[in-house]
Amino acid sequence: MGLMTSSQAISKHAKGGRVNTPATKSIKRFTAFNVDIALSLPTTTDPIQRIIRENGVFYEQQMLAELSALLPESPCIVDVGAGIGNYSLFFALIAGARTLCFEADLQVFSTLEQNIALNDMATQIEPHEVSLGAEPAAGTGEIGATLDTCLADQHVDLIRLAPSGTEADVLRGATAVLE
Repeated sequence: MGLMTSSQAISKHAKGGRVNTPATKSIKRFTAFNVDIALSLPTTTDPIQRIIRENGVFYEQQMLAELSALLPESPCIVDVGAGIGNYSLFFALIAGARTLCFEADLQVFSTLEQNIALNDMATQIEPHEVSLGAEPAAGTGEIGATLDTCLADQHVDLIRLAPSGTEADVLRGATAVLE
């Protein structure tokens, strides 16, 4: 099965009767590096969302700023295990990166899409609802792919990995990308 684009996912959600609009009370607005940011933070128990909500900054903002200073102009970033989009949005909004992000959890992916829309970043951030591993899923009914198949021959400047304990498998599926 191929990758699902953001518009396909939104269409899929609409067909299921779900509406992809965040509750206003879960939106945190803040300014980072003179850029206005809006993030849907629907989960009160998530530590990353709690830090953003309480401090009004991106999670790990200082480290992200230092890392961004090392990137080339107009970088391409891959964010595996993108979650709600903290890193993807930082790199797109603050560093001007084109970002491809991958999130397998449907509920979290929905929030990721909301955050991309809230910040009008659909042209710079390409979200994929897919689980990445060492080999593409075959015949399991599960959406699965490798970084090599997803990225083909694209140049990548930075890969961020946070795929819930499957980092080694994701890297085994990225041999061509890492060459």
